[in-house]
Amino acid sequence: MNLKINFIGSFVLSTLCAVLLSLSFTAPGLDILAWIAFVPLLFVLDGANLKKAFLFSYIAGLVFFLISIFWLTNVTIAGWFVLCLYLSLYFGFFGLLANIILKKGKIYKSLFLVPCLWVAFELLRSYLLSGFGWNSLGYSQFKNLALIQIADFSGVYGVSFLIIFVNCAIWFIFKNPAKRVSLLLFLGLVLSFVLAYGVIRLNQDFADSKNTLKVSVIEPDIAQGLKWDPAARLYILQTLRELSFAAASENPDMIIWPESAVPDFFTDDPLDFIEISELAKVLDKSILTGVVKDSQDKYYNSAVLISREGNIVKEYDKLHLVPYGEFIPFRRLTPYLAAVVGIGDFTSGEEYTIFSIGANDKSSREITFSVLICFEDAFPELSRRFIKRGALILVNITNDAWFGRGAQPGQHLSQSVFRAVENRASVVRSANTGISGLIDAKGRTSIIGDRYYAREDIGAGFKTFTVQAKNKNLSFYSLYGDCFAYICVILVLANFISLSLGKKLR
Repeated sequence: MNLKINFIGSFVLSTLCAVLLSLSFTAPGLDILAWIAFVPLLFVLDGANLKKAFLFSYIAGLVFFLISIFWLTNVTIAGWFVLCLYLSLYFGFFGLLANIILKKGKIYKSLFLVPCLWVAFELLRSYLLSGFGWNSLGYSQFKNLALIQIADFSGVYGVSFLIIFVNCAIWFIFKNPAKRVSLLLFLGLVLSFVLAYGVIRLNQDFADSKNTLKVSVIEPDIAQGLKWDPAARLYILQTLRELSFAAASENPDMIIWPESAVPDFFTDDPLDFIEISELAKVLDKSILTGVVKDSQDKYYNSAVLISREGNIVKEYDKLHLVPYGEFIPFRRLTPYLAAVVGIGDFTSGEEYTIFSIGANDKSSREITFSVLICFEDAFPELSRRFIKRGALILVNITNDAWFGRGAQPGQHLSQSVFRAVENRASVVRSANTGISGLIDAKGRTSIIGDRYYAREDIGAGFKTFTVQAKNKNLSFYSLYGDCFAYICVILVLANFISLSLGKKLR
């Protein structure tokens, strides 16, 4: 059954695909739409030539990104639009190659190769030009706990694969009524296997119950316009002090402040952290805080652990910087951008820092943890490397005040959820404004304010959690990384090489 769809119809169906997909990332409770969002686009691809396949897939991608990362306009409208134009290319080339697969391949072959193709482009998007894997399909399902447990061997890409697989299966069921029963049975079998695996994993224990850390997470809720205003310095420090004193009454082992919480530049002069040092001594608590560090005329986005004695124990300098936010790519080729962007370049760190801290009651051993600053939790490989190097807990400190009240905090949280499941390690989050809380090794969340989409202002606050360190066993994903995604890439390449050789032999 081939439907002949005209230009306007193709445009409408492509846009429908984008809107359904966008809603699964931006509207509470509508994540289920991702499972049918691509069906309209598949009908377009079925009757299209290569040029139209690329065009309408590109349109779908453009509309999707324009809507789903609209929050970026709070920082830069031009940057938001240019980024969307770039990201849509991955949709366009996916549609072009999927068109070939669907026309050349048989049903069950296509049912696997099209999802493999999607995963290949998601993987490429996560690495190319510094990488921007934000809103990969799998992230839309972060609240579907049984479903996302497969991430401990496949990463987020396994869930993305499954979503495209279901969309393709639904489309083939409409397109081939004669095979409807067999396709439904096969779809049910795959989903049953995934959910059964999820239920089994949810009933397993990945934590070391004898090794816990009590932490208080601070969310100061400082407006972005005040963050570096000299007139607001005392207000910011006073807010942090008051919340920390309240948190200290619950006897945590460590108090966590968010990214760049301190409204000062830390330098090599120890007097620059005297106020925090004195606070740690008064509270008799360790403090982990985000700072902007000025060291030997280089700027770093860093995390600093200060002991209860007021000493700096260890520092971590952010490894993965935000392009056009913290540094300018290809600066020598585009020197004029420095004036346009209006920022000084930050320097990336060089060390995968592992922090260590002991519990107040001495019942636990020293617990190791690593810090992910800002959107570093969006990069699966980075978290995996920290875990492989010995971190038992991951801590994400961030400042989502840049992006206003909307879908961004929930989208950011979704990535921390997958880092927890992939590595079977708890993730603690402290956001200046955003979503702060605890994610356990199964992806279960406990957050301040109990909302995933920060459309309302909940104000400053804190919450104390008892965090269980992960056990010593490394998950398959922690050991081998994105091998699932690379297998998808190999299968796609093998298919197109086979098609190419087949043409030459004719």
